[in-house]
Amino acid sequence: MQLALAISQIDPRHDDLLSSNDGRVTALIDASRVCEFDSAALDSALEEYEAGDLHFRRSFEDKSSQNVSFNVMPSQNVSESLTPNQYSVGRRIARVVFNRDYETEMEKSPSHMVFLSALVQWQKLIYLVMCEEHGVDYNPNGKEIFKIWPTDVRCCLPVLVTDEEGLHQDTVLFKHESVAKNKWNIEAFSTVNSKLGFLARASVYKIASDGEDQSKSSRRPRRARAAHR
Repeated sequence: MQLALAISQIDPRHDDLLSSNDGRVTALIDASRVCEFDSAALDSALEEYEAGDLHFRRSFEDKSSQNVSFNVMPSQNVSESLTPNQYSVGRRIARVVFNRDYETEMEKSPSHMVFLSALVQWQKLIYLVMCEEHGVDYNPNGKEIFKIWPTDVRCCLPVLVTDEEGLHQDTVLFKHESVAKNKWNIEAFSTVNSKLGFLARASVYKIASDGEDQSKSSRRPRRARAAHR
Protein backbone atom coordinates (compact mmCIF):
# COMPACT_ATOMS: atom_id res chain seq x y z
CA MET A 1 0.00 0.00 0.00
CA GLN A 2 1.14 3.58 -0.60
CA LEU A 3 1.14 4.43 3.09
CA ALA A 4 3.29 1.41 3.95
CA LEU A 5 5.66 2.38 1.13
CA ALA A 6 5.87 5.92 2.45
CA ILE A 7 6.76 4.62 5.91
CA SER A 8 9.56 2.49 4.49
CA GLN A 9 11.03 5.50 2.71
CA ILE A 10 11.30 7.77 5.74
CA ASP A 11 14.68 9.47 5.92
CA PRO A 12 17.15 7.44 8.04
CA ARG A 13 17.68 10.47 10.25
CA HIS A 14 14.16 9.95 11.55
CA ASP A 15 14.53 6.26 12.38
CA ASP A 16 14.21 7.08 16.05
CA LEU A 17 10.61 8.15 15.43
CA LEU A 18 9.77 4.59 14.40
CA SER A 19 11.91 2.72 16.90
CA SER A 20 9.00 2.17 19.27
CA ASN A 21 6.69 0.75 16.59
CA ASP A 22 8.48 -2.58 16.08
CA GLY A 23 6.55 -3.24 12.91
CA ARG A 24 3.17 -2.52 14.47
CA VAL A 25 2.38 0.28 12.03
CA THR A 26 2.72 -2.06 9.07
CA ALA A 27 0.75 -4.73 10.93
CA LEU A 28 -2.10 -2.31 11.52
CA ILE A 29 -2.20 -1.29 7.87
CA ASP A 30 -2.09 -4.91 6.73
CA ALA A 31 -4.90 -5.79 9.14
CA SER A 32 -7.07 -3.05 7.66
CA ARG A 33 -6.34 -4.31 4.16
CA VAL A 34 -7.16 -7.93 5.08
CA CYS A 35 -10.35 -7.10 6.97
CA GLU A 36 -12.35 -6.03 3.96
CA PHE A 37 -15.95 -4.98 4.30
CA ASP A 38 -18.80 -7.36 3.50
CA SER A 39 -19.09 -6.47 -0.20
CA ALA A 40 -22.25 -8.52 -0.83
CA ALA A 41 -24.09 -6.89 2.06
CA LEU A 42 -22.80 -3.46 1.03
CA ASP A 43 -23.92 -3.90 -2.59
CA SER A 44 -27.38 -5.00 -1.45
CA ALA A 45 -27.73 -2.05 0.95
CA LEU A 46 -26.58 0.43 -1.72
CA GLU A 47 -29.11 -0.99 -4.15
CA GLU A 48 -31.92 -0.61 -1.59
CA TYR A 49 -30.80 2.89 -0.67
CA GLU A 50 -30.54 4.15 -4.24
CA ALA A 51 -33.91 2.59 -5.12
CA GLY A 52 -35.55 4.34 -2.16
CA ASP A 53 -36.51 1.06 -0.49
CA LEU A 54 -35.30 2.11 2.97
CA HIS A 55 -37.92 4.04 4.88
CA PHE A 56 -38.00 6.16 8.02
CA ARG A 57 -40.42 5.19 10.77
CA ARG A 58 -40.34 8.41 12.76
CA SER A 59 -38.77 11.84 12.95
CA PHE A 60 -37.92 14.07 15.89
CA GLU A 61 -35.92 17.09 16.95
CA ASP A 62 -32.84 16.89 19.13
CA LYS A 63 -30.87 19.84 20.49
CA SER A 64 -27.51 18.08 20.33
CA SER A 65 -24.76 19.56 18.19
CA GLN A 66 -21.34 18.53 16.91
CA ASN A 67 -18.36 20.83 17.26
CA VAL A 68 -14.87 20.30 15.86
CA SER A 69 -11.91 22.64 16.33
CA PHE A 70 -8.31 22.18 15.20
CA ASN A 71 -5.35 23.90 13.58
CA VAL A 72 -2.74 22.93 11.03
CA MET A 73 -0.67 26.07 11.50
CA PRO A 74 -0.22 27.61 14.95
CA SER A 75 -2.75 30.30 15.80
CA GLN A 76 -4.64 29.68 12.55
CA ASN A 77 -7.66 27.88 13.90
CA VAL A 78 -10.46 26.10 12.08
CA SER A 79 -13.78 25.32 13.72
CA GLU A 80 -17.02 23.84 12.50
CA SER A 81 -20.35 23.40 14.26
CA LEU A 82 -23.20 21.22 13.03
CA THR A 83 -26.69 22.10 14.23
CA PRO A 84 -29.39 19.49 13.56
CA ASN A 85 -32.87 20.51 12.45
CA GLN A 86 -34.44 17.05 12.39
CA TYR A 87 -33.49 13.42 12.83
CA SER A 88 -35.28 10.55 11.11
CA VAL A 89 -34.77 6.87 11.80
CA GLY A 90 -35.99 3.57 10.43
CA ARG A 91 -34.83 0.02 10.08
CA ARG A 92 -31.08 0.16 9.28
CA ILE A 93 -31.18 3.84 8.28
CA ALA A 94 -30.92 7.21 9.99
CA ARG A 95 -30.81 10.74 8.64
CA VAL A 96 -30.09 14.15 10.05
CA VAL A 97 -30.97 17.41 8.32
CA PHE A 98 -28.62 20.09 9.60
CA ASN A 99 -26.93 23.44 9.15
CA ARG A 100 -23.26 24.06 9.64
CA ASP A 101 -21.14 27.02 10.65
CA TYR A 102 -17.52 27.17 9.48
CA GLU A 103 -14.87 29.58 10.69
CA THR A 104 -11.21 29.67 9.73
CA GLU A 105 -8.14 31.82 10.18
CA MET A 106 -6.24 29.93 7.49
CA GLU A 107 -5.60 31.40 4.07
CA LYS A 108 -7.54 30.31 1.00
CA SER A 109 -9.77 27.97 2.99
CA PRO A 110 -13.35 28.28 1.75
CA SER A 111 -16.22 27.14 3.88
CA HIS A 112 -16.46 23.37 3.47
CA MET A 113 -17.56 20.47 5.62
CA VAL A 114 -14.74 18.84 7.57
CA PHE A 115 -14.77 15.07 7.20
CA LEU A 116 -14.16 14.71 10.95
CA SER A 117 -17.47 16.48 11.59
CA ALA A 118 -19.22 13.91 9.41
CA LEU A 119 -17.56 11.08 11.32
CA VAL A 120 -18.66 12.47 14.68
CA GLN A 121 -22.19 12.88 13.36
CA TRP A 122 -22.04 9.34 11.94
CA GLN A 123 -21.59 8.03 15.47
CA LYS A 124 -24.79 9.81 16.54
CA LEU A 125 -26.69 8.32 13.60
CA ILE A 126 -25.35 4.83 14.38
CA TYR A 127 -26.51 5.30 17.96
CA LEU A 128 -30.03 6.05 16.72
CA VAL A 129 -30.00 3.04 14.38
CA MET A 130 -28.85 0.76 17.19
CA CYS A 131 -31.67 2.01 19.41
CA GLU A 132 -34.14 1.27 16.63
CA GLU A 133 -32.67 -2.17 15.92
CA HIS A 134 -32.73 -3.19 19.59
CA GLY A 135 -36.13 -1.85 20.55
CA VAL A 136 -34.80 0.99 22.69
CA ASP A 137 -36.80 4.20 22.86
CA TYR A 138 -34.15 6.88 22.33
CA ASN A 139 -34.29 9.50 25.07
CA PRO A 140 -31.91 12.46 24.59
CA ASN A 141 -32.12 13.19 28.32
CA GLY A 142 -31.82 9.58 29.43
CA LYS A 143 -28.91 7.36 30.34
CA GLU A 144 -26.42 6.47 27.61
CA ILE A 145 -27.25 2.99 26.25
CA PHE A 146 -24.63 2.19 23.62
CA LYS A 147 -20.91 2.88 23.33
CA ILE A 148 -19.58 3.07 19.76
CA TRP A 149 -15.90 2.58 18.93
CA PRO A 150 -14.96 3.04 15.24
CA THR A 151 -12.23 0.55 14.27
CA ASP A 152 -11.88 1.09 10.51
CA VAL A 153 -12.91 4.23 8.61
CA ARG A 154 -12.37 4.87 4.90
CA CYS A 155 -13.35 8.31 3.67
CA CYS A 156 -14.00 9.50 0.12
CA LEU A 157 -14.21 13.25 -0.49
CA PRO A 158 -13.86 13.90 -4.24
CA VAL A 159 -15.45 17.36 -4.03
CA LEU A 160 -15.91 19.87 -1.23
CA VAL A 161 -19.29 20.07 0.47
CA THR A 162 -19.80 23.83 0.57
CA ASP A 163 -23.52 23.97 1.46
CA GLU A 164 -24.19 25.59 4.83
CA GLU A 165 -27.94 25.13 5.25
CA GLY A 166 -30.32 22.25 4.71
CA LEU A 167 -27.64 19.57 4.41
CA HIS A 168 -28.48 15.95 5.10
CA GLN A 169 -26.37 13.03 6.21
CA ASP A 170 -27.65 9.49 5.75
CA THR A 171 -26.19 6.42 7.42
CA VAL A 172 -27.13 2.86 6.44
CA LEU A 173 -26.23 -0.17 8.53
CA PHE A 174 -25.46 -3.12 6.26
CA LYS A 175 -23.85 -5.56 8.70
CA HIS A 176 -24.86 -6.15 12.31
CA GLU A 177 -23.13 -9.13 13.87
CA SER A 178 -23.38 -10.25 17.50
CA VAL A 179 -19.96 -11.30 18.83
CA ALA A 180 -20.72 -11.56 22.55
CA LYS A 181 -23.43 -10.65 25.03
CA ASN A 182 -24.19 -6.97 24.56
CA LYS A 183 -21.46 -6.58 21.95
CA TRP A 184 -21.78 -6.26 18.16
CA ASN A 185 -19.54 -5.58 15.20
CA ILE A 186 -21.23 -3.31 12.70
CA GLU A 187 -20.48 -1.99 9.24
CA ALA A 188 -22.18 1.01 7.67
CA PHE A 189 -21.85 3.55 4.91
CA SER A 190 -22.64 7.23 5.22
CA THR A 191 -23.03 10.13 2.82
CA VAL A 192 -23.43 13.88 3.12
CA ASN A 193 -25.42 15.40 0.25
CA SER A 194 -24.19 12.48 -1.89
CA LYS A 195 -20.76 14.15 -2.05
CA LEU A 196 -18.79 13.20 1.04
CA GLY A 197 -18.95 9.51 1.84
CA PHE A 198 -17.26 6.84 3.88
CA LEU A 199 -17.38 3.22 4.90
CA ALA A 200 -16.88 2.47 8.56
CA ARG A 201 -16.64 -0.49 10.87
CA ALA A 202 -17.20 -0.22 14.62
CA SER A 203 -17.57 -2.23 17.79
CA VAL A 204 -20.76 -1.42 19.68
CA TYR A 205 -21.33 -2.22 23.36
CA LYS A 206 -24.53 -1.99 25.34
CA ILE A 207 -23.54 -0.35 28.60
CA ALA A 208 -26.93 0.21 30.29
CA SER A 209 -28.80 -2.60 31.99
CA ASP A 210 -32.20 -3.73 30.73
CA GLY A 211 -33.87 -1.89 33.57
CA GLU A 212 -32.32 1.40 32.53
CA ASP A 213 -33.65 1.61 28.99
CA GLN A 214 -37.16 1.75 27.62
CA SER A 215 -38.39 -0.80 25.11
CA LYS A 216 -40.64 0.04 22.19
CA SER A 217 -43.36 -2.13 23.74
CA SER A 218 -43.77 0.50 26.48
CA ARG A 219 -44.04 3.51 24.22
CA ARG A 220 -46.99 4.85 22.34
CA PRO A 221 -47.28 3.93 18.66
CA ARG A 222 -45.90 6.62 16.40
CA ARG A 223 -47.01 7.59 12.97
CA ALA A 224 -44.45 6.96 10.24
CA ARG A 225 -43.00 10.13 8.79
CA ALA A 226 -41.44 10.90 5.44
CA ALA A 227 -39.86 8.08 3.44
CA HIS A 228 -36.32 8.09 2.12
CA ARG A 229 -37.39 9.14 -1.35
